[in-house]
Amino acid sequence: MTRDHGYQMNVDLDTFDAHQFSKGAREGNSLLLTNPGAALEKLEDALDLWRGRAYEDFEYEDFIQIEAAQLNESRVDALEDRFEAYLRTGQP
Repeated sequence: MTRDHGYQMNVDLDTFDAHQFSKGAREGNSLLLTNPGAALEKLEDALDLWRGRAYEDFEYEDFIQIEAAQLNESRVDALEDRFEAYLRTGQP
């Protein structure tokens, strides 16, 4: 689609694994205290989307540094939340 100053591309964010991961990790975190079983399921699904480092094909490019660092930090947070969910559900 063209606009006054160029092109506009409309995409469904749910087609991007980075967006799916972030959404699932947030949902899992929000369920952690009230429903740890559901939180664990959300966090497992989100973490299953990971293969290597975030944007590893572009990791040395300036344009992706901030986004990659934030996504990698979110992964660490999701891993910590998953461990907490394991403890809260009594799983080893």
